[in-house]
Amino acid sequence: MKYVYLIVFLMSIFLLIGCLGISKNKNDLKIKENNNFAISIGQLETYGKRDSIEKDPPKHVFKVKVQITNNAGSERGIGSLDFKAFDQNGKEIPHYGYGDNFGEVVGISKTVKGAMFFSGNINSLDRIEYTNPDTKKTTNWKLAEIRKK
Repeated sequence: MKYVYLIVFLMSIFLLIGCLGISKNKNDLKIKENNNFAISIGQLETYGKRDSIEKDPPKHVFKVKVQITNNAGSERGIGSLDFKAFDQNGKEIPHYGYGDNFGEVVGISKTVKGAMFFSGNINSLDRIEYTNPDTKKTTNWKLAEIRKK
């Protein structure tokens, strides 16, 4: 009888470990790394606030949440202007400068969270691109990858 309990206990431990591994892999789909950073593109949402000093505010603005971890051996700067958004026709969607766009120096092995804002319809978004300013290497997130969250 002791063996039955032992087998049931071990099987439940293996099942728990297996489930934890699956959920971790789902989260890894949206994280992409380059030489300096591990970047996670998170939630997309429409942004309704407009600044009162804008003379001609855009009709559509959307917000993209990001999480960035510095994998380099030194502090590195990164900001929303290092990213570009593109529609289905390959046309760049301009940044919305009145939103609280992130930009900061990230310490070694530190993680920061922030948001970037674009002036365009969220339904026209096809991909987001980050270009490493040192190597000029680009990293892309297709809309299907971003919306898996």
